[in-house]
Amino acid sequence: MNIKDLISYSGDSYLESYFYESSSAFLVLNIEEIEMKITLTVFSNYMFFNIPKDTSLPFRTCYLELVKLEDILSVKNGIYVPSEDFGKFMKEKRQNLNLAYGSKSKEYSYLFSISSGHKLASFLVRTIEDIDISPMG
Repeated sequence: MNIKDLISYSGDSYLESYFYESSSAFLVLNIEEIEMKITLTVFSNYMFFNIPKDTSLPFRTCYLELVKLEDILSVKNGIYVPSEDFGKFMKEKRQNLNLAYGSKSKEYSYLFSISSGHKLASFLVRTIEDIDISPMG
């Protein structure tokens, strides 16, 4: 299964656990729609976590998102820059797109996120190959 297929099945997923080590985030998810437990390994040095300590279902129910940065962010001289419009800039911040500001557009292509009512975690990744999917059990 590739990441784009997984995203389409991720609507009612549950984030069981996560940790970061040696430039990789490891996330254990239950993908309800296909009744599969997986480990996602995301290779990234640029990330944001806002995951509640409460592990009950309402706080950890989530879905996956993958955004192609060049389709959303402004680029000047090959570098991602914030929108000059304040409203758009604040929207980019809420979507964690600010992780890409100052990065070369040819170096980083995607923002991968785990979302609920808000972004639980976001990762700036070079390619979709930086996201590894491993089925468990």
